[in-house]
Amino acid sequence: MLSFHEMRGYFSKRKILLLLADLLMIQVCFFIAVVCFHHFKVPSGSFSETLKYFIGMPNVIITAYWLMILFVSRFFRSLFPNTLYGNVFRIFNFVSLGVLIILFVMIDTDDPATFFSSSKIVLLVYWASLIITLSFNRLIFCKFLRNRLGGQANRDVSQTVVRKKLILIILDLLLIAASYYLAFLIRFEGDIPENYLLTFKTSLSMFIIIRLSMFLYFKLYSGYYRYASINDLNQILKAVTTGSILIVLPAMFFGYGTIPRGVFVIEWLVMIILLGGSRFLIRSARELFPRIWVTGKRTFIIGAGSAGEMLLRELRKTPIGYKPVGIIDDDLARHGLRLHGVPVLGGSDDLARLVNKYKVTEAIIAIPSASGSQMRRLTQCCREANLDFKSLPPLREIIGEVQVQHVRNIKVEDLLGRETVRLDTQRLAEFVNGKHILVTGGGGSIGSEICRQVMRFKPSLLIIVDRAENRLYDILVELSSEYDNRSIRPFVADINDSRKMEEIFTDSTPDIVFHAAAYKQVPLMESFPEEAVRNNIFGTRAVAELADKYSVGSFVMISTDKAVRPTSVMGATKRIAEIYVQCFAERSKVSFITVRFGNVLGSDGSVVPIFKRQIEVGGPVTVTHPDVTRYFMTIPEASLLVMQAATIGKSGDIMVLNMGEPVRIVELAKAMISLSGATPDEDIKITFTGLRPGEKLREELFIEEEGLTNSVHEKILIARATDHNWKRITSELKRLQSAVDINNREKIKQLIKEIIPDYQSSSMEVNR
Repeated sequence: MLSFHEMRGYFSKRKILLLLADLLMIQVCFFIAVVCFHHFKVPSGSFSETLKYFIGMPNVIITAYWLMILFVSRFFRSLFPNTLYGNVFRIFNFVSLGVLIILFVMIDTDDPATFFSSSKIVLLVYWASLIITLSFNRLIFCKFLRNRLGGQANRDVSQTVVRKKLILIILDLLLIAASYYLAFLIRFEGDIPENYLLTFKTSLSMFIIIRLSMFLYFKLYSGYYRYASINDLNQILKAVTTGSILIVLPAMFFGYGTIPRGVFVIEWLVMIILLGGSRFLIRSARELFPRIWVTGKRTFIIGAGSAGEMLLRELRKTPIGYKPVGIIDDDLARHGLRLHGVPVLGGSDDLARLVNKYKVTEAIIAIPSASGSQMRRLTQCCREANLDFKSLPPLREIIGEVQVQHVRNIKVEDLLGRETVRLDTQRLAEFVNGKHILVTGGGGSIGSEICRQVMRFKPSLLIIVDRAENRLYDILVELSSEYDNRSIRPFVADINDSRKMEEIFTDSTPDIVFHAAAYKQVPLMESFPEEAVRNNIFGTRAVAELADKYSVGSFVMISTDKAVRPTSVMGATKRIAEIYVQCFAERSKVSFITVRFGNVLGSDGSVVPIFKRQIEVGGPVTVTHPDVTRYFMTIPEASLLVMQAATIGKSGDIMVLNMGEPVRIVELAKAMISLSGATPDEDIKITFTGLRPGEKLREELFIEEEGLTNSVHEKILIARATDHNWKRITSELKRLQSAVDINNREKIKQLIKEIIPDYQSSSMEVNR
């Protein structure tokens, strides 16, 4: 492998060699043009007379002219891909442009009327030879460079792609000539006069050069014509129309005035028909022939909207085991209609009857915008009709058009119907890019996802702190495989270890702190309140004090809906941490922000992984109470909104994430059982175990005293901060510290109650 200095010297030599090779090819091409001119246009006289064009002033001028064109083309290299195909594409465009300029400004100083200006075949040969020879130079260089660098430089496009493009270009050359000839034929009603036939022959080269140049300029050969669409037709219209305008100018002013004006209009129309027709014929042939042999599972498509239409269109091209025999849609106005030849048979209530009638075994739910309740109802209908079912993912997971590869098994997240999160990526990039970001609890479910999302916006350094070495190692390995190791710095540390945390702040100088470290398992914290206080309250205090001492830009604390009118030690400790952070915000120049939200799917200890394990062993699935409800959000959604909230919140704010509608846990359990292919309460039982210590039926995201106001983001609300006294909170935390030091659990709960009057311990009535 060449070193950097060797590479730099090598590429300098390469440029000189390539320039010399180009100059040689320019001379060769001009000589070919001179020979052609002598052969076709000089009726008598010695070749030595004609050779004066090559050894005289015309050659000097033409060489200088092409050097200028090559120099100008270097400024436009960024417009083309850095591959052999991209270089050839650039050569074609600039050679064509240069030849067009020659049509307008004759450069033969001896006799401008008898060289390029009067011999169109010479001009065509000259144009083609320049493209071929200059492209040959690039081909030789690319192969040589690839051998020198071990195959790492200037990757070419595949031979298959080049072959297909060349075939298409040859086809278009024939279409250009055919459309021009047809225009004359139509204009003269099938009998072209001799003088106009001569005009056709002499001007054909000009048409080919201009037309093909415009086709390349408008990237007609970068399309995938098995999927030709209206966008491709728009590009064809632009290319043909622009070409016609460019053709009229030299035709009217430089020697082609005998072409009837009607020919231009007819040729424009015929060119569009032939060019567009050839593209759509390719697509039609690709779609038509596979349908003759389509086999697969007889399938219903549920949803006759745009997603259903795109899915059907894709299945016609790539069936992959599905044979659509009907469409199901609840819109009565669509019943009886056909979509790509497939009939809309009825609504979801008719599924059981239609399944028996059409012998269908599969269903694909093609409604990416469906709400959670819609998805639960449709999956229930499919289950009752004994159909295996899959779905298209929600809109937030689909980029571009619907494709067959998008079809997948239904996930629990689909049944919740979470909407796509809109992000202000520019604001996020400005907030994170180039900064030192510290994440406490970085190995946990929320902390690790914040790390993933932070890395998307290119921080200068990500500092990950967690005392669970396995979890920390997992996220480190994951991020290191995708990002530069030097931008990630892990620390195995306890946030209550003041000496270790101070070292981290001193060495890493964070600009932003995301404080996600916390104990959050409600029943365990009821048994060990001293640990909840030590980690959730005093750990938060320690990190907040360091953030203030080292003047970080922002401190973002992750809180929970369990902090609102808490009935658990865990919720109460998080509420005290919120109060402390709000009080600190009044005393510090650092921006202290709290973000509060409910449950996240798949987080440690959440019901979803517990239900999955219980279903895998055949049940029973345990639910604490038939009426218990919870707010749910996906981990990526919650993490992104936490980061977005940090960009728009002001110091002291409590940012509340809009969690949507709460979900009944028993309904979630039934849906998960159905997704596994079993029947709730028949194949797998659901049992009720009663509320656990510290739990309540319904969680809240705010209390009336806080109120809520809208922020600039529709998914983020702002709770009004309540008044708290700094001296009082610091004094009470000292008393709480003393109770923790002697491990007096009853005293701890009593002191928590004094700090948070709303707190009700598990011995109190919790079923609000």
